[in-house]
Amino acid sequence: MLQWLQNNAINLLILAVLAAAVGLAVRRMVRDRKNGSCSCGGSCAACGGCASYSKPSSSRQDASAADLSAETVVSIDGMMCGMCEAHINDAVRRSFTVKKVSSSHQKGETRIISAAPLDQEKLRQVIEATGYRVTGISVR
Repeated sequence: MLQWLQNNAINLLILAVLAAAVGLAVRRMVRDRKNGSCSCGGSCAACGGCASYSKPSSSRQDASAADLSAETVVSIDGMMCGMCEAHINDAVRRSFTVKKVSSSHQKGETRIISAAPLDQEKLRQVIEATGYRVTGISVR
């Protein structure tokens, strides 16, 4: 056993250093997430990584709690990944009382369900302030 430890001392040291590094990285990601930032390491040109990420607002209402009366579909140019979707969803939740908001970078759109129609000009400003371009808004 002692011979095996001597032969593998370098490997064991490397393993210990790697385990410590992973542990510290996970700890930092958890701490950053709790503090309202994100550690995805994303480098999307459109969203700037996690620089604009913030915690979702608690003003969001449960979508099943009331009658769904307005669905707004926003066509958006510039979303490249899931973090881009999250940035837009968070911006909408911070600025409007909505029942549900979901974005798709693949479809290039955000769907918002709210009790009443949203102010389209304010919606455009809120989304464009995050660095994306609104190409159309429709209310159903």
